[in-house]
Amino acid sequence: MALNGCGVTIKLGTNDIAGINNITFDPTLDQLDVTDFDSSCEREFIPGLSSGTITIAGDYEPTDTNGQVVLVNAWKNKTLLTTTTKPAFTVDGTNGFSADAYVSSFSINPTVEGKVTVTYTLQLTGAISILS
Repeated sequence: MALNGCGVTIKLGTNDIAGINNITFDPTLDQLDVTDFDSSCEREFIPGLSSGTITIAGDYEPTDTNGQVVLVNAWKNKTLLTTTTKPAFTVDGTNGFSADAYVSSFSINPTVEGKVTVTYTLQLTGAISILS
């Protein structure tokens, strides 16, 4: 069954991040090459370390003191988002992902004929929790 994207939420702790209309969750799992002379001339791999990023984008709202302002200040101060500000997103109000994170980058994008938009990239650190 397909899910409707309008049911997605993105929060810092218990606070919604205002203005966000696009989220990309990109988990990765390193692959370690363990090919040796007994590998019959075929590469062999085992899983290594996992990590991930969450990229969020939408309308820039500099008055969103519990969301976007927290993200900008976390980037400026190199603050780990954890406990009360841990980012979490759900795809249907229940199921999703959460992890401690650093704000690795953000960009504010004004245009003459349109609105001001923003993109934040969160580098996840430590365990990634699966919410259900």
